[in-house]
Parts: sequence; C-alpha cells; structure tokens
Amino acid sequence: MGNHPFAQLNHLQQHHQLIPEKHLAEIFDRTATRKIARGGYLYLPAEEAQQVYLLVQGRVKVGSFGDGSREVTKYICRASNILGEEGVIGAKVRHNFAQVLESATVAVLSVADFRKALQGNPALSQQLLRLIGGRLAEAEQQLESMVFLNSRSRIIAFLHRLAAQDGQRVGYKMLVRQFITHQEIANLTATSRQTVTTVLNELRNANVLTFNRKRLLVRDMDTLAAWSR
Repeated sequence: MGNHPFAQLNHLQQHHQLIPEKHLAEIFDRTATRKIARGGYLYLPAEEAQQVYLLVQGRVKVGSFGDGSREVTKYICRASNILGEEGVIGAKVRHNFAQVLESATVAVLSVADFRKALQGNPALSQQLLRLIGGRLAEAEQQLESMVFLNSRSRIIAFLHRLAAQDGQRVGYKMLVRQFITHQEIANLTATSRQTVTTVLNELRNANVLTFNRKRLLVRDMDTLAAWSR
C-alpha cells in the first residue's frame, strides 16, 4: 500500500471496527482521499447519498438537526469506520449530517462501486449488515435511556459505556485517551452542557472518575454502573 493514507490504519486501535481491515483495504486502497478540517462536513441532510466514506484518521460525529439550533448526535465514528452507508441500502438522500470533530482523512468511494464490491464479496456484505445492525442497536439503546432514565442517569450510563468500549485498562482503572466535549456528551444524551458539567464534577468529587479536556479516567467502574440505574 506504500504511502497511501490507508496504511495508517495498521497502527490504530480499532475498538469500533466491525468490518475487518483486509476487506476495507481491498475496496478503498486505490480510492481518492480527502482531508477535512475540524468543523467541516462530509455531508448534510437532504444531499444525495451517492458516496461512501472510510474514515482513515480523525473523528466524525453523525447526527441530525432539530428545531432552531438544536442537534442530536447519534454516534461518533473513529478511524477505520465506514460512514454514509445508507446509500448502499437504497436511500436516495441523506437524513443525517456527518461533521468532523478533529482533522480527518477520508477515503471516498461511489455507492455504485461499493455495491459492486459487495456483489463479489459475501463476507463483506455480512460485515456491512453487522455494522448497520450495531448502529441500529446503539440508536435503540439511546432511545430506551431517554424513556427510562433521568438526565443524570443518562449521562452516567453514557460515561460507563464510553469507558467500557473505548477505555484501556490501567490497573483497576479505565482510561479513555480521546475524551469528548461536554457539549458532545449533552448532544448524545439529550441533556444540556451545564447538566453534563454538574454530573462530571459530582463524580470527580466522589472520586469515581477524573477528567480533563483530552482524557477521562474512571477509577471505579462498578460504582459508575450502579449510579447509572
């Protein structure tokens, strides 16, 4: 693969990667790549769903706009994730937006070419179904938390899930090296930034966790889980 940006994936920890790297390499290794600055958009609602993206580097949030300036973040993609897959399964236009949280490199492939790759690779088709199913399950989990949990519990449940999925064990603690902003947590949990800050400070004062702008360290996963109920 030489100096192609896809080679960077070999050195990344891919906690959320549901499609094996070998399949991604077969499809995207010779495709064009783009660099997008923080705050830029890969796509917006109502745009035609004609392209599929592989996130080579960076982080991208996928969400939807509500009334006024409100937005809901549905999930955050990390390196080695596919975005824009709805066009592959028949959607003509986008219903979500995809916005870069930190400078990103993406490989771009047309929906038509991606479908051709699926036809010749049953294993890839199965993995794509797993990817879509996983995102649907995550959306369902978000909906259930909004119905059954109050704001404080939703935030704590999200922090526990984030540490379990993205954290690295350091002794008895879990370290998340790429923490997200309080506003992004609010967007993911349908709460306010002020409420997120209050809950995080409460947990820090109770010595359950500590955090800064870049990292989250959970000292007690059991307590965090218990407080999320």
